[in-house]
Amino acid sequence: MGAFVRGTLLFLPLVLLWRLAGAPWDSGSAVVVGLAMLAGVALRRPWTAWGSASDWNGMTADPLFLQINQMLSALWGGVLVASGIAWALGGSPVWRWAPSLVAGVSSVLLPPWWVRRQLAQRIAQADPNPWASPLEAAPAAPASSAAYDVAVVGAGLGGLTAAALLARAGARVAVFEQHDKPGGFCHCWEGVAVDGTQRLEFRFDGGVHDISGVFEGGTVANLVGRLDLHEVLSWHRLDHAFVDDGRRWDVPRGWDAFTEALVQRFPGDAAGLRTLLADVHTIFAAMYATAPARGGVPGLPASVSALKDYARANPLAVRWMPQPFEVLLDHHRLSAEARALLRGLAGYVTHDPSLLTVAQQVPLLGYFLHGGHYPAGGSGALSQALADSLALDGGELHLGCAVQAVRLAPQGAGIEGLSLADGRRIDARAVVLAGDAIAAGRLLQPAEAVPPALRAPLGSLQPATSMFSVHLGVRGAVPALPPVVHLHRRGEPGVEMVLPGVVDASAAPAGYYTVELMRLVGPDEARGWFDDPASTDPRAQRESDAYQQRKAREADAMIELAQTLIPGLREAIVFRREASPLTFRRYGFSTMGSIYGVLGADGRAARLPRRSPVPGLVFAGSAAAGAGVEPAMMSGAEAADALLPGLLAAGRRLPAR
Repeated sequence: MGAFVRGTLLFLPLVLLWRLAGAPWDSGSAVVVGLAMLAGVALRRPWTAWGSASDWNGMTADPLFLQINQMLSALWGGVLVASGIAWALGGSPVWRWAPSLVAGVSSVLLPPWWVRRQLAQRIAQADPNPWASPLEAAPAAPASSAAYDVAVVGAGLGGLTAAALLARAGARVAVFEQHDKPGGFCHCWEGVAVDGTQRLEFRFDGGVHDISGVFEGGTVANLVGRLDLHEVLSWHRLDHAFVDDGRRWDVPRGWDAFTEALVQRFPGDAAGLRTLLADVHTIFAAMYATAPARGGVPGLPASVSALKDYARANPLAVRWMPQPFEVLLDHHRLSAEARALLRGLAGYVTHDPSLLTVAQQVPLLGYFLHGGHYPAGGSGALSQALADSLALDGGELHLGCAVQAVRLAPQGAGIEGLSLADGRRIDARAVVLAGDAIAAGRLLQPAEAVPPALRAPLGSLQPATSMFSVHLGVRGAVPALPPVVHLHRRGEPGVEMVLPGVVDASAAPAGYYTVELMRLVGPDEARGWFDDPASTDPRAQRESDAYQQRKAREADAMIELAQTLIPGLREAIVFRREASPLTFRRYGFSTMGSIYGVLGADGRAARLPRRSPVPGLVFAGSAAAGAGVEPAMMSGAEAADALLPGLLAAGRRLPAR
């Protein structure tokens, strides 16, 4: 912390300049200089920052840097004013110089102590409920017992990842899922059609297509490898195209090629694009820098010293990650057109790109750095591989099995287990809640056992973005297009078109292909789809003419837009099915059909801590880590590590029974 000492001694050159100007250093001089220092504090321009910035290696935007320098500058400004007044009143030399001595000692001792304290608080805020895991605090259930070590609510990717890792570590795990397929929104379903005399079977994806983190060192690749699923899964890289008002741009592979293609597209933004994308590349690498020490899963360093080392090594990431992405775009002075394209994949996590921080947007730009991938056999192949891994390690997956309640111990002192909708009671020492976080507030029973520290955040949650999608089986050859096309027409909602057959012919019979069209539906619009928001299967509404006609209108408009790239599409359709927010509500069990988790009271994506205030209750899924396959799997790994600390970094296992 020598930089802070250097900063506090900066007033000596000020005194020298004062004397060289011919002015005497007296009581009035001390008061004037002290007041100038205090004015700098008031303007949030502390003078000690000039001397201490060099040791912060570009991290001067960190609030902690400003906080410390504000304190030191205020201290020295106050000392000089007090010394000057004591001098003017004829005080003894002790009164003139003792405050400076105290300030000097404080300048040496205070900053290191304050930095340690503040960084420790940041680590604690990321995991505010550091209870001892019940898997450690109590004897393991014998193999013959009907009790489970861990019960998982929801077989989405977060729940399946947590379950598979815990089962691999020797825990007795059971997953309970209300749907008849595992994977949440990452599953496949089959559509059957007849064309003439031919019976046709098409495979469609429930929502997920483009998966990040599959590159070497990526989170998905690391977790797949940890569970020995590399040979089970094969991947196809997906290329992208953007079509704006008929103007098409195919995204090249490779970061340098991507950068130069953007520069050619927006020559007026050349300098800003190059510096921005260089920063993005650096920040992206920094976001994965902690993964090797955490078993392949990136996250916050676990100690103050590790956090300080990370900050010194990655100053650009520390500076920008918490900031809105729009602020970073402002910093590089990009045009509205260039900004719009750089936000082109924001729809992977939100309906409103303006809400994203740099830490949320940079991984999306990572699709252009390492590519997104599609599992051979469809998105459901990933979910099924996790389910198979769970089964091979002795875990259980119960499909079509809705959970009615998570049973809490009195006063929320721990977990007792689950109550299922079919009347069964499941005993468990811990529970992973990987389903709808809004519904969690109703599942936790008895209500009086839910701690206020948990009840309040759950009660403030709101559903995030939903979606309207159209699934088509089409006669003919697969169009010569990239597999992912982002369609925009002025004044209309954007539509994403996915052509799985470009990379995976198994999606359709020979001579046919599938088209999947998706449009995001914001929370306000999604509410308008529901006559009864509380119902998970509003059959009367789904069968009504008004609902069917509305779905048809929405789908027709999306097909008409897709037809601008695939002439004759409408006439070649042999299978068609639409999915509205009601559909996503029905099979995803998510409030208002949300596909991207939950929002907080401020309308931004909410993040629940992995460990809840109830010992043994952890969260996984998009509510814990954000939308997308990679964050969901990260959240599952974090949940498993919370219940068995050391599982990720050290490969810890439960003792054999």
